[in-house]
Amino acid sequence: MLSEAEATGALPQGVELAAVNGKRSVTLAGPEAAIAELAARFERSGVGCRRLQTSHAFHSAAMEPAMAPFREAVAGVELRAPEIPIVSTLTGDWLLAAEATDPGYWARQLRRPVRYGEAVARLRELSRPLLLEVGSGAGLIRLARQALAGEDAPESRGVASLPEAVEVPPAPPPPPIDCATSPSDQSPKVCSVPRSVAVTAPPSPPVPPPPPMLAVNP
Repeated sequence: MLSEAEATGALPQGVELAAVNGKRSVTLAGPEAAIAELAARFERSGVGCRRLQTSHAFHSAAMEPAMAPFREAVAGVELRAPEIPIVSTLTGDWLLAAEATDPGYWARQLRRPVRYGEAVARLRELSRPLLLEVGSGAGLIRLARQALAGEDAPESRGVASLPEAVEVPPAPPPPPIDCATSPSDQSPKVCSVPRSVAVTAPPSPPVPPPPPMLAVNP
């Protein structure tokens, strides 16, 4: 496990800090070859890490081409100041009205590290916070409890909305088309196809790219 400072000092060229999940838990992002080399180095030195199955190296230079189009898209939406307190994972502090109404702020969310640990630590200012994870699993609640641990930690509860959710398997391929013929008969035929079944075969699922992100934690 590494702190933010330790991880930053160990980064090879092209690898960046993508998230600070806690005092000694970070996520790194970068090119596949660099991430693989860094993971091997961590494993040799006894630093716990695991590869994350992601489509892109989020919160790294790989996201820069998306920033301007995303900012333009957000600028076309009416932005308002929050009516209830929100903790920003970009700054690790309470979200300001000026930030919430700035399209540039939301574009920077794509590129800069997620300061999740600092944001959760802000919940120490609340009395008995209730942590609700919206989505599958309970990974964020687990990280939140680590960030809130300590003698002065507030009494809190964590609830996972979908703790046992699994990915839905792909739909089975359509049944074969019923088109009786013989090898010697080359005349056109009218095939019988069920109305609810598409004639074209589904495309082959794409091969997922190698994981470009690395979680470094206990």
